[in-house]
Amino acid sequence: MSVVPDVAVVPAKDVYEKILSGIQETKSLWVIVASYRLLHDLDLRHPQVTLKATGAGKSKVYELVDNKDLYSLLENIADELDGRQESKKKGDFGVDSASKNEDPLNRLVQFLMLRWLVSLFESDLRVRHQAFQGNPENSELVQESLIFRFLMGQKNVKIKELITNLLRLIARVDKLDDLNDGIPELRGQPERPDSGVDPTTSLLPSASSSPVFSVTDADFAHLAATFLSMILELEDFKALSDSKFGAARRSVSIWSPVEILMGILQYWKVYLCPLLQTLENPQLKFNLILKYLVTHAPGNTKKQLREISTPKNLFDCVSNVNLHKSFDPHVLQVLLAGAFQVFLETHTSHDAHLREVCRSFQVAFNTLDAKMKCEVTHHTARCALVMAHTLQVS
Repeated sequence: MSVVPDVAVVPAKDVYEKILSGIQETKSLWVIVASYRLLHDLDLRHPQVTLKATGAGKSKVYELVDNKDLYSLLENIADELDGRQESKKKGDFGVDSASKNEDPLNRLVQFLMLRWLVSLFESDLRVRHQAFQGNPENSELVQESLIFRFLMGQKNVKIKELITNLLRLIARVDKLDDLNDGIPELRGQPERPDSGVDPTTSLLPSASSSPVFSVTDADFAHLAATFLSMILELEDFKALSDSKFGAARRSVSIWSPVEILMGILQYWKVYLCPLLQTLENPQLKFNLILKYLVTHAPGNTKKQLREISTPKNLFDCVSNVNLHKSFDPHVLQVLLAGAFQVFLETHTSHDAHLREVCRSFQVAFNTLDAKMKCEVTHHTARCALVMAHTLQVS
C-alpha cells in the first residue's frame, strides 16, 4: 500500500532533498528504508512522463506528457556518478564506491540510491519507447529522456569511468578462472527481483527482532546490467530511426557510450562473459555480440558481419571467415556460446530447425578450434556444446 495519498500535489524540490537526506545522511536503518519507501511511492504517484491516448480504434495515438513541475533529477547528478565526491551531496549515487564499500549500512544506502536512479531512468525510457514506436521520426522523444540527457552531458572520460564501474559491479558476482588473463568462469548470475514484490518491503527489518539486512553483489550486478541495457537500447532506437528515415536526418546520437563500451570490453576481456550472462533481453545480447565482432573484426569481414541477423547466420559466417586472427580464442568461444544462448531463448520453430542450428553451432566451434588449436575450452562454451549435443540426439 502506498504511503502517498491518491490525491496529492506535486512535491517541491526541497521535499525531495529532505527525503534524499533521510537516506544519505542518517545512520538509522528505519529512517533510511522509510525515506526510500516514500521516494519510491512519490515516483509512482508522480511519474516524470506519461502517455495520453487520443482518438479511437486504428486512429488511436499516444501523446507523451512530460511533467515539467517535477523536481529534476539531472540537476544534482551531472558529476556525481563517478563516486569521487569527498562529501555526500543530494543525489550522490557512488557507483565507484559501491563496488568497494564493505560497510553494510553504506552499501544499503548506495544500493537504494542506485536503485532509485535506475528505476527513474528505466520508467522514463519505457514510456518514451512506447511513444517512439508509434512516431519513430520524432527523435526528440528519446533525446529528451533522462538517461540520454545524462549521458550527453558527460565527457567521454566520465562515461568511461561510469561504464567501467558498472562492469566491475557485474563482474564481482563471478570468480575468475586462470584462462587467458583472467576471463571469468561463470558460477551463477544475479536473479531478477520478483516484479510482484514491493521493492522496499523486503528491506524492512522485523519488528520483533534486531534490524538485519544484506545487500549482495548480485543485487548491485542486476542494477548495473539494467543500466547498461538501457545504453544498448538507445543504440537500437537510433538503428530503428535510421532504417526508416535515413542516417542523414537529425537522429539520436549515442555513438560515444556504445563505442566506449566496446573499447573497454576489448581491453578488459574479463568483463565480457559476465555482461553477456546478466543481459536479460536476448536481442540486446545478440546486438552486443554483433557489435563487438564488427568493431574489432578485420576490414574485409566487417561487411559480412553487418549483414547477420540471426545466430545461425553468425555460426555460418564464422565457419567461413578468418576471425581467429583478430580475436582471442576464449573471447570467440564466449561470443559463440552467447549467440547460442540467444537462439535457445528465442527459439519457437520446429525440431528440424533446432537440430540444424545446433549442428551449425558445433561446426562453427570446431572450425575455430581447429584454426586456433586452443587447449582449454571456456566454461560457458563447454556448457553450450553439451546442450547442443543433447538437443541433437534427443
